[in-house]
Amino acid sequence: MRFPLRCLLLLCSLPFLHSCNRGSAEAPPVPPPPTGVTVAKPVAEDLFDWEEVTGRLDAVQSVEIRPRVSGHIAEIKFRPGQMVKKGDVLFVIDRRPAKALLDAATAQAERAEAAAANAAREAKRAEELLASKAISSEEAETRRSKSTEGAAAFRAAVAAKESAALEYEFTEVVTPIDGVTSREMVTAGNYVSGVAGFTTLLTTVVSADPIYAYADLDEAAFLRYSKLLTEKKLPVDDQGRTLIEMQLMDETDYPRKGYIESLDNRITASTGSITLRAVFPNQDKRLTPGLYARLRLPGSGKYSAFSIAEDAIQTNQSLKFVYVVDEKNTAQIRPVELGARHHGQRIVRKGVAAEDRVIVNGAKKVIPTMPVTIVPATAPAP
Repeated sequence: MRFPLRCLLLLCSLPFLHSCNRGSAEAPPVPPPPTGVTVAKPVAEDLFDWEEVTGRLDAVQSVEIRPRVSGHIAEIKFRPGQMVKKGDVLFVIDRRPAKALLDAATAQAERAEAAAANAAREAKRAEELLASKAISSEEAETRRSKSTEGAAAFRAAVAAKESAALEYEFTEVVTPIDGVTSREMVTAGNYVSGVAGFTTLLTTVVSADPIYAYADLDEAAFLRYSKLLTEKKLPVDDQGRTLIEMQLMDETDYPRKGYIESLDNRITASTGSITLRAVFPNQDKRLTPGLYARLRLPGSGKYSAFSIAEDAIQTNQSLKFVYVVDEKNTAQIRPVELGARHHGQRIVRKGVAAEDRVIVNGAKKVIPTMPVTIVPATAPAP
C-alpha cells in the first residue's frame, strides 16, 4: 500500500517540475558586469636612448704599503677594512736602533758645528795677525783652509743627522692616501725588509671616493658615441662632461650618476672593442673595487616620446600592444612600438597619443571591444 502512494506523489509532481524547467530555459542570460580597470594617460618626455654595457669597478688610487727601513714590527695600528686618512700611522717598526743612530748623528753635528766655529775664529784672527805681520802668509792660509774644512765637515754632519732623522721617521709606516686598508700581511714581531728591491709588502690601501668604472664598447656603439660627441648631442653636466648611469646587481633603475672621463686611444683588435672609463661618486662606500655593475650611457640625441607603466604592455606572440579605452568606454587594442625602460616606465615610440586613456591595471581581464568600468587608482578593481 505504501509503494503505490509514493508513485502517485511522484507522478503528481512531474507537471510542476516540467513547468519550472521550461520557465528557466526561456529566461534571457544575464551579461557579466563590465571589468573594472585603472587608466592613465601617456606622459610626454624628452628622452635619450641608452647603451647598456657591463662594467667593472676599480679604485682611482691603489698603494702597496712597504717599509723604508728594516726592522721588527713593534705595533700594528689599524684594522682590516678600516677607513684611513693620509698620514695615518699603520705600522710601527722598532724605533730604538734608529733613535740611537739619530742621537749619535746629532752629537756629531754639534761637535762639527763647534769645530767649524773655532776654525772660523782662527781664520778671522789670522787675517788680523797677517795685517800686523805677526804671522806669515803661509800660516794665515793654513788657518783659512782649516776654516773651510770645518764648515764642510759641519754641513756633512748636518746631512748625516737629517738622514738619521728620516730613518727614525720612517719607522712609522704611514698611508700616503685616503682610503680603505686591506688586511695586514705581516703580524707584529716579524722582521721586515726596507732594502730597495727587496721590501716587504705590509698591506694595501685603495681610495674609496670617487671610483672608476671600466667598460668595453663594441665598434658600432663607439661610432655612435663618437658621432653624437662630435655633434654635441650628448647630455652633459655643468662642467661639459658626458653623463653616464650605473646600477649594482641589487639595484634598479640606474640610481647612480657619473660622467665619462676618457676613452682608450685604440680599439683592441682581438675583441673589436674600446675601453671606456667613467667616474662615479661613492659617498655610501658601497662601490667596491672589483665589483661588476651595469652601465648606461647615451646612445642617441634628445627626442620626444611617451612613457607608460610597464604593466600596461601586453604581448601576443611577437605583437606588443596596449588596451586603450575609447569614448564609449570600450577596450580597444592598440599596437605599439616600444623603447627602453626609463625610471620604472616603458618608452613608447609609436602607437599612443597624449589624450589616450591606457589601461594600466586590470588589463589581463579585459576582453577587446567589451565595455569596461574606470575606477580610481586607489580603489580596488571590482
